[in-house]
Amino acid sequence: VFLSDFLIHGGVFKAGFWIQGGVFKRVRIFGPNTSIFQLVLSAYVTWEIVLESNCRIKSLILFGNIKPSGALYLKNISLSELRLVDFENEGVLSLSRVVASSQNSDIETKLLIKNSNLGKATFLDVDFNSFTHKVISGSKINNISTVKTHIPLKGIYTNFKETEKGKIQKEQNPQELSEIYNQLYLAMQKQGNRQMEMEYYAQYLHWQLKAYWQEKPKNWAGIVSLEFNRFSTNYSTNWLQGVLGILLIAFFFYIVTSMAMGYIYYEPETVFYYLQKHIIQFTKFLLPTHDFNFINGRELNAWAIIFDLLGRIFIAFWVYQTITAFRRFGRK
Repeated sequence: VFLSDFLIHGGVFKAGFWIQGGVFKRVRIFGPNTSIFQLVLSAYVTWEIVLESNCRIKSLILFGNIKPSGALYLKNISLSELRLVDFENEGVLSLSRVVASSQNSDIETKLLIKNSNLGKATFLDVDFNSFTHKVISGSKINNISTVKTHIPLKGIYTNFKETEKGKIQKEQNPQELSEIYNQLYLAMQKQGNRQMEMEYYAQYLHWQLKAYWQEKPKNWAGIVSLEFNRFSTNYSTNWLQGVLGILLIAFFFYIVTSMAMGYIYYEPETVFYYLQKHIIQFTKFLLPTHDFNFINGRELNAWAIIFDLLGRIFIAFWVYQTITAFRRFGRK
């Protein structure tokens, strides 16, 4: 039992430093002259732990429990490895200006969050991309807050293992990644970060689509829906893609509908007038509710009617997707 602060300022710990129990008022490890090879926290923390001021920790491993009265602060430190395994946060977990670094350039840095509940953890200006390997698996992260920097949209894995030759094999489970990005989407929604909310939602649908393709039997309804969503507006994140899609699809169906009627081949007008007339008819065709006799009052034959109806369906769908994406974009 320590009734006052427990301080470590300076010194080199070449082996592991474990905090497994005890009662403290506060544990503070700080200073650039403090070097710890491996710091392991496996206690039920009901006090405050502070790691700050450029203290050097090669590996930080958390697999304890921060109770509602406990707190863990990481401020302005560098790590080669950060592991949260079977860890639960019920109190305060705050990381600010944490960066991955290694004195040996051959050593790859790692961030591992596995089978953990981060609770309302806060990440302020944490350089996630500085970690060579980033693994998130079986964890609850939908209440976290990220400020200034965010968990990246790519490069997240669900598992990795080292081979006998020292190489690292990484795995990406689509179903698990879709759940991870769905949780991040919900976290950004609660935080009010509209842009990252949209980006994470797109990643959630991206990995959900991959999961559908791997299922047996395949969920064709889900596959078709998400594939159209991807092609139309990239999961409602790019309304300009939707506008371009409308023009291309309308152009294609206008051409095949006109060809089915023989309208393209048998008009004797000059080139200028020919193009001018097609532009006028094409603008009419862009409207999904256009008249069947939109080409100079001509009646459509059977094939032309089929192509015209298909064009109406696809154009209406793309218009809907574009409006949805534009509204999402406009609310950022």
